[in-house]
Amino acid sequence: MPAITINDATVAEGNAGSTTNAVFTLQLSSASIQTISVNYTTTNITALAGSDFVPTNGLVVFSPGEITKSIAVTVLGDNLNERQSFWVVLSNPANVTLGNSQGTGTILDNDPLPTLSVSDASVVEGNSGTTNMLFTVTLTL
Repeated sequence: MPAITINDATVAEGNAGSTTNAVFTLQLSSASIQTISVNYTTTNITALAGSDFVPTNGLVVFSPGEITKSIAVTVLGDNLNERQSFWVVLSNPANVTLGNSQGTGTILDNDPLPTLSVSDASVVEGNSGTTNMLFTVTLTL
């Protein structure tokens, strides 16, 4: 009986409002004369379904003789600096054994790092007591 494996996928996220696909490849160790099927579902790791990627699940069917299939997961772009990941998990194999049953999807960030700046400040020193010096701290995303 053949074994099925799923690879990892890496994709750049894109900007807010854009989408791109993380494509996972399912590979059989050998061709079969039987129809083969396996269920799949996405699972959060650090990426969140619905805000970082579109959750999906389904059934992949290999016709006799086929050895490769793909699963595409839609990744949602944003303007936040982050690197995130999620899983595509295989389950309920029919006429096949599970080899590597989980692929990791890595979403690479394309956004600039935030910057932090502090303004210069000066104050006239008095002869007694205290005087506050005001610094302005700015975070730019």
